[in-house]
Amino acid sequence: MLKRKEISLHNEVKHDISAYIDINTIGIVIRNLLTNAIKFTPIGGVIRITSYSEGDKINIIFSDTGIGIKSENLAYLFDVNNNSSSLGTEDEKGTGLGLLLCKEFTELNKGTISAESEFGIGSRFTIRLPYG
Repeated sequence: MLKRKEISLHNEVKHDISAYIDINTIGIVIRNLLTNAIKFTPIGGVIRITSYSEGDKINIIFSDTGIGIKSENLAYLFDVNNNSSSLGTEDEKGTGLGLLLCKEFTELNKGTISAESEFGIGSRFTIRLPYG
């Protein structure tokens, strides 16, 4: 899908950082955030994955030039009681469960996940994990 949509992916994650995590659950989080970025980024867009350490945490950021999220929907992204799904830029479908799993798996790893977005401009998801 990345190639078909001609999306540029920039992996700028530092190789000299480490985190104390379960690789299986955080692997699912990373795959879901990347898949969502691809899903909601239009043809010719850009996805960037970066990282930095901050105190005793590692931050991994997924940012895109996608369609963004309306401000009224941001508060409900990780809320199990307000589960919904949106079609991607090429009518890609989803279940609406991905971000809920991301939150659950990140918290199981003693981390947090947050989202920022500007509708029509793009989104930025940050996972913060224990440094290790």
